[in-house]
Amino acid sequence: MLLFYQNESLLQLSIMRSDYVQLTSRWRDPDAYLSMTRLYFVESGSGYLQTPDGIIPLEPGYVYLIPSYLHFGYGCSGLKKLYFHIRISSVEQKDLLSGIGRILKLPYEPELLQALLGCREGTELYGLLRLQMLLQQVICRFAEAYTLPQLPIKTYSETVTQAISYIQAAPSLKHTGKSIASHLFISESKLRNAFKKELDTTIGDYIDRCVFRQAKQLLQSRLSIEQISSQLGFCDQFYFSRRFKQRYGITPSQYRKRLLAERT
Repeated sequence: MLLFYQNESLLQLSIMRSDYVQLTSRWRDPDAYLSMTRLYFVESGSGYLQTPDGIIPLEPGYVYLIPSYLHFGYGCSGLKKLYFHIRISSVEQKDLLSGIGRILKLPYEPELLQALLGCREGTELYGLLRLQMLLQQVICRFAEAYTLPQLPIKTYSETVTQAISYIQAAPSLKHTGKSIASHLFISESKLRNAFKKELDTTIGDYIDRCVFRQAKQLLQSRLSIEQISSQLGFCDQFYFSRRFKQRYGITPSQYRKRLLAERT
């Protein structure tokens, strides 16, 4: 995850999943849907993306941006691609790419693909930062080429920005307004009033939102449900599962199974 600070506002670029894959005709789904934006860098072969507006061919040398919360279909007879599942979100946890509402396409240079692959293979800080930088540049190219509407980014006080950074660094139900205020050396009432005024929500609701968003990310890992619940500050995995189902309508185990079907 990469954090951007601009005039006390906060943006996050998160890379949720990535893989370099050779696909067969089994890669097919007439009704795909994902809560994250996808980037497909097609290297060879052919395939298609289908939307209500028609079929979009998947061609070598092109990168495709599929915004989050878009229903579409896909398939191929054989295709090699590098893909990323990403999210660019604001302080309010809104995905800033979800409003695009259509699939975008741009050519890319072979050197870019090689650079991305090289960054993915490394584990050093430089490589990870370079990977995020390259993806930022790709998204900026899309924004410029398609003259996407300017998205208003709110600004926040230093108090709220610091509290948000602290919560997002390690989301946990163990965080409270009192503990965060103590960490920031301010009064609890000042912190709660600032959250309500600037975000129109309570600090407790914001902590919950961050915790469950982090839960979704951790469910993509190999951590057990018990390990995830402990990391996020739940008293046990059963309480975690109950709260998760109340929020999303399915259990963490069911959510994990759904993710397995959405790997590409």
